[in-house]
Amino acid sequence: MWNHITKFFILLVIIFSIPSPNYAQIPVNSGSQVNPSQQLSDWLLVNTQHFTVVSNTDPERAKLIAYKLEQYRYVFSLLSPELVAASPVPTRVHVYRDGTSYSAGIPQMKDQVISGYFQPGSDLISINDLFNITDSVSYHEYTHLLAHADESYPMWFSEGIAEFYETFEVFDNKVRIGEVNSSRLHLLKIDEFIPLKKMLTFRGYSQVLKETSLDLFYAQSWLLTHYLMMDDERRAKLVDFLHRQNIGQSVEVAFKEAFQIDFEKMEENLKAYLAVNKYKVFVFNFDNQKIDSDIEIVSLSEEDKLTKLKELSSNQNVAFTLKKANSDEPHIGIIPKFALLADNLGIKCLLSDRPVESSNSNPEQSAKTKEALERFSLANELLENNKIDVALSEYEKVIKLDTEFAPAYMQIGNIYSEKKEYDLARLAYEKARSVAPNYAGTYLNLAVSQYEEGRSEDAEASFRTALSLYPSSAASHLGLGNIYLQRKDYSQARSEFNKTLNLVRGKGVEAINAHIGLGAVFFYQSLYEKAKEHYQAAIKLDPKNNIWHRAYGDSCLMLKEYEQAKVAYLHAIELNSKDAKAQAGLQWIQKNDEYLRMLKQRNASKPKTESTKN
Repeated sequence: MWNHITKFFILLVIIFSIPSPNYAQIPVNSGSQVNPSQQLSDWLLVNTQHFTVVSNTDPERAKLIAYKLEQYRYVFSLLSPELVAASPVPTRVHVYRDGTSYSAGIPQMKDQVISGYFQPGSDLISINDLFNITDSVSYHEYTHLLAHADESYPMWFSEGIAEFYETFEVFDNKVRIGEVNSSRLHLLKIDEFIPLKKMLTFRGYSQVLKETSLDLFYAQSWLLTHYLMMDDERRAKLVDFLHRQNIGQSVEVAFKEAFQIDFEKMEENLKAYLAVNKYKVFVFNFDNQKIDSDIEIVSLSEEDKLTKLKELSSNQNVAFTLKKANSDEPHIGIIPKFALLADNLGIKCLLSDRPVESSNSNPEQSAKTKEALERFSLANELLENNKIDVALSEYEKVIKLDTEFAPAYMQIGNIYSEKKEYDLARLAYEKARSVAPNYAGTYLNLAVSQYEEGRSEDAEASFRTALSLYPSSAASHLGLGNIYLQRKDYSQARSEFNKTLNLVRGKGVEAINAHIGLGAVFFYQSLYEKAKEHYQAAIKLDPKNNIWHRAYGDSCLMLKEYEQAKVAYLHAIELNSKDAKAQAGLQWIQKNDEYLRMLKQRNASKPKTESTKN
């Protein structure tokens, strides 16, 4: 379980330009506004190589969770291959967009404020994605699943090792494992320790709640785990301690035999570790190309959703089999043999360069954060009702209450970008990026704002950074395609638009815009038949958008298929009577028809000359 509530909202509008035919200098431009009925439904099925995700959250968020889990699983397969081999495939994941749907999906957990849950005896992970700006929850719960395939661990270690691994991240082709959690660190510095012997013997969450708080239990479990994991000698003793309990020794006997010190001395060591305020982290190289980024996403009807949720919930008592050479030897698969892997993977245990102080040093901060969440929800409602300025004021109050509330900075950036106040938008996005540096959505929103501002080179760099964090971002490929189209680099534009189509399986908003982009590429290259195919594909996905019909008409016009062009322009005008460009195209055809009719009449009225006799 995990006690954290955060989320990012992504607002993305990418504008594509559709080329115009050379008749009467009529430009054709698309705002790419899609009929809401063409959007994916609330519930989605996302399939990757090793995971099946059913979600009612944002499609991009659902895909990102699945992709990040693939990254995490692959890295763990390098560290502990036998453990990953024993885990279920596909692993089933529920992702709920808010607390209401989460509580409905896991009714037995509704009285506890938690963000994730691994159901022991199953292959099911449930995640409450409300305000989730990191992927910690999914890593935490998948660690529980892996640990369940290994041994039945004591409660403190089960949560401590999940807290240890949940800070996993991939950035700039590097993996980092074991980074500190500043909020956990801060809590330990302002609260009294749980007596170590008591903490090691807790057997259930209800017992923890009677004796102390879950937050403090998680924090101290993390600290002990981090202290033991970050040193080769201490890590070996941890393996021995857990093994001794697994073979039946009591906590007291196992602890004394493994660590050769008593509980009081270990507690002194932990407090000294805390006071030093410097912590190590495991770092090693990572090749994202090793991850299969092939992600399938399907909209679910209400009936399909109920079937899938029932199917995913009913798979109980899954049997995991982990082969062990000798059960009498200490072997804890969830604790990799980092020293033996150092040469092959280039693992280094380095002093972290990240700040360890929590910005929430004010004891009143928890109350302020609660108020910040309430104001953030209010601001979102105001924004949905188009009360933009009032919403902006509320978002600003949110960041005064909580200076690291990243979603508020993101929304402020989106509002200023919409107002075309790009300098203010950039400041807001930069702040969001400083708070959540590894979230692809930050760079994606920044890229869109930069593109709309006309800074295509900066936008290109931001889109590429987003792709380095999330290679399956269809929106990033779409943005790059538009930039290359603008530069008339048709080969590159075509490549990016095709990548977009492959990622989204030809469905959704990105697919429509990719077809429009490809249509423009082929139009500019005078390949009008190809352009027609892609405009027609866009029409099939979104038949009520007048712009796609007009673009199709333009292609027909260039092929001198005047009747087809006329039908297309009439469709466009029927959908939007104010479509002046379609009207201009239709008028050109009508004038051309009139010219041909008059030419035919004139030719018919000329006296016929006698044929030359042989």
